[in-house]
Amino acid sequence: DAICHLIRCYDDPDVIHVDGKVDPIADAEIVNLELLLADLAHVGRRLEKNTCKGTERSTLVKIEAGLEKGVPARAIGLSEDEKCAIKSMGLLTLKPVVYTFNVDEVD
Repeated sequence: DAICHLIRCYDDPDVIHVDGKVDPIADAEIVNLELLLADLAHVGRRLEKNTCKGTERSTLVKIEAGLEKGVPARAIGLSEDEKCAIKSMGLLTLKPVVYTFNVDEVD
């Protein structure tokens, strides 16, 4: 599993950008923030459950603290046991990321 970001890096008057201008860095930051917020909500919902105990709970508390600081789960430094305890959650920011740049044919 991995996340692949396809980032537009060219101007084309026939292809409208949601912000009105092409800014690959800002676009990547927005997507990363959206993934982080999705994981934060998912972790919060799981922590509310009474069935979340032991290693799973302590790992999710650790991840929640990192996400609240803007740190993706993959950068928190989880042990293999911690990763195993939360594997079923499918956290998006725990997955590796590949950036693919869509450039103009001229470039």
